[in-house]
Amino acid sequence: MKQEDVISSVRQRYLNINSFSEILIEGFDEESVQLFRQEVERLKALFFLIGDKEGSGIPVKLLAFYRKTGVIHDLQRLRWELIAYAKQKNVGVPESCLAYSRNSAC
Repeated sequence: MKQEDVISSVRQRYLNINSFSEILIEGFDEESVQLFRQEVERLKALFFLIGDKEGSGIPVKLLAFYRKTGVIHDLQRLRWELIAYAKQKNVGVPESCLAYSRNSAC
């Protein structure tokens, strides 16, 4: 990979991360959280490929936000599983699960 290609790829990752971050300011919908996390993972992989094994080129605040969105993503997945389980057992889905479930298959 040429240096110009690496720089272009890093720039594109940061542009994508920035656009998803702006969407996340509005709310943490499932798709935006997932897309944001995927872009950060791509950025981390790119830094790994160019020899930065610790990801020291990635801002600490971005990595902290990435970890926090991981917790949010885990909670969203738990909600999906609770909804699926409730459907399987033919019981009512708790209102707290439905309140935030815009993209679920309810």
